[in-house]
Amino acid sequence: MWIEYFEREEFENNAAIVKSNVVSDYSDIKYDFIPYEKINDVGKQWVRKYTLALAKELLGAIREKYNEIPIPDATVSLDGAALRSEAQVEKDALITQLRENLEELSRKQQFEIRKNESDYHQEMLKKIPLKLYVG
Repeated sequence: MWIEYFEREEFENNAAIVKSNVVSDYSDIKYDFIPYEKINDVGKQWVRKYTLALAKELLGAIREKYNEIPIPDATVSLDGAALRSEAQVEKDALITQLRENLEELSRKQQFEIRKNESDYHQEMLKKIPLKLYVG
């Protein structure tokens, strides 16, 4: 058995261990304004996907407004309604994914995961035979 410890000053100043004001997990998110540079890579990827869906929805609205564009000897019809509905489906899927991730990483769920790990560990230790010392 070993114990790993840090002096308080070393623990507070070591950036590899403690990073203040950084969102490292969904459960660390505060429900106020978070600057983009403080969001982790998973969060930034979600923001990019959601922004793409919003841009797609806006482009669909513009294409709906100008349904047909005249060109020499013909007209071109734009697919605004299809683009908007596709963007709405993507936005709904992203919001559902975010809600599932937040529920999965809630404190209650984290405690249940730790409890299950502890129970499995105790069961494993029960199967190890005890050594008898005759002295």
